[in-house]
Amino acid sequence: EREKAGAAEVDLKIKEGLALMAPRSNLEEIADRVERLQLVTDCRGPDLNATTVEDICSVLDRKANVEDINDVLRSVQGDIDAKIDSAAFHKAVRDQSAINASICVDSSVGRWLWKTGRTKAGHLIPWNSQVLNTDPANFGWEKDRSSVCCQSGGLYEINLCFFARKKPVLQLLVNGEAVIESNN
Repeated sequence: EREKAGAAEVDLKIKEGLALMAPRSNLEEIADRVERLQLVTDCRGPDLNATTVEDICSVLDRKANVEDINDVLRSVQGDIDAKIDSAAFHKAVRDQSAINASICVDSSVGRWLWKTGRTKAGHLIPWNSQVLNTDPANFGWEKDRSSVCCQSGGLYEINLCFFARKKPVLQLLVNGEAVIESNN
């Protein structure tokens, strides 16, 4: 009877232990989750047995939660909402271009050089190089031509500087008429 009582007690302990154990499918699911966590974390290496509950909890604590993701999405949406749309941007560029054009009317500048040192027929100077032209629609320049044509009438300031071995005779022609003449 003692043996029967001992066997019954062992049998009861085994049944209690089995009742406490998780079903095999749950154990496989847990093992699969632990394996996936191991692949995406840097806990303690490839040995799953070396991973402790603290390691897994630490990794889970560092993982972004839904609220963190939503905060980032709200921030990005706020940045997008604060951006100017394409139509408004192009309108602003057009408006600024009109303002710039009205300001630049008074500061049209052109600079051309005579680099060859040779004159054309009639001792005319060919302008070989354009250094600066802030208003190409107004200042019509063509390489090696002896004239620069201004399309818009108005008041212009003209500066001339020539370096030569002999004293040059300089004339500035406007519409074919000499308006400035220098003999020294």
